[in-house]
Amino acid sequence: YNSARQWITNGHHAVAGFSAGGYVNYVEPSRSVASYYGASWTRLQQVRATYDPTRFFHSAYGIS
Repeated sequence: YNSARQWITNGHHAVAGFSAGGYVNYVEPSRSVASYYGASWTRLQQVRATYDPTRFFHSAYGIS
């Protein structure tokens, strides 16, 4: 488990300068979901509130 987690962490560090924040299809326990969306987080929250006000499409990986 720890070696797999370290492998993922190393991969994130290797591509950090080329991506907004990470690969959101798996959320690392030590990171908030917002960190994967970077500067787009606030705008995405506004869009979610407009088009899904009842949070029908809620998931652990989604915009809260």
